Amino acid sequence: MKKTIITLAALTLVLSMTGCSGSAAQNSDSVAETTVASETETTASAEETAAETTAEETTETTAADTTSETAADTTAESAEAAAETTAASGTQTADEAELIAQSKKLLEEYMTIDRASASDLSNDQNDNIPTDVEGLRYYRVTEDGYQSLDALKKLIDATLTGDLAAQIKKDWFEQEMPRYIEKDGKLYMLPGGRGNGFSFVADTIAVSDITDNSFKATFDSKGFNQEIFQNSMIVTRTDNGYRISSLQSA
Repeated sequence: MKKTIITLAALTLVLSMTGCSGSAAQNSDSVAETTVASETETTASAEETAAETTAEETTETTAADTTSETAADTTAESAEAAAETTAASGTQTADEAELIAQSKKLLEEYMTIDRASASDLSNDQNDNIPTDVEGLRYYRVTEDGYQSLDALKKLIDATLTGDLAAQIKKDWFEQEMPRYIEKDGKLYMLPGGRGNGFSFVADTIAVSDITDNSFKATFDSKGFNQEIFQNSMIVTRTDNGYRISSLQSA
């Protein structure tokens, strides 16, 4: 009887241990599954975070690029608008200002040429040479800087070109009775011819029809009674610089 009781107790103990072992195994499996699930969720969260960060960086980069492009476009448009405004308001460009300065220089030199064509250079009538025409004499030129034929020729070549230069040279040096002659190293001038009074108003000079080889300049001049006249000239580029090739005076 005692042996039977002992045997049953031992069997009960064994069954109890087996049950506990099974529970432990199940618990272990549950812990493993929970751990895997946790790691999976963590990985997914990390991937989502990385994706969101990348998306944010991409958006910021795109926005920066767009802002840069917009700024560049705005700058270009502003520059273009400024250029159009400058043109519309009549403001001179650097090239136009340079051409206007060239025109002014040439016109100042042409004023001397016009005076010389009208025999209006300073002279000494007490030092004279008779001509074949009774009562007509050449007078010695005393104008500073222009007391030789060579000086007059240089003035023409520095100011005029083409037919206009040829016409002035013919009148001054090549006529049967030239306007200017030299004798004993001195320059003499034939008086008379015509009146003179060529002038220009410097701040009215404007340039147009600009090409690589020429441009047109317009300007105002004042008559003896202060009447305003409009004039124009063509300025041509030569190997030695700009020269007046034609001039229309009102």
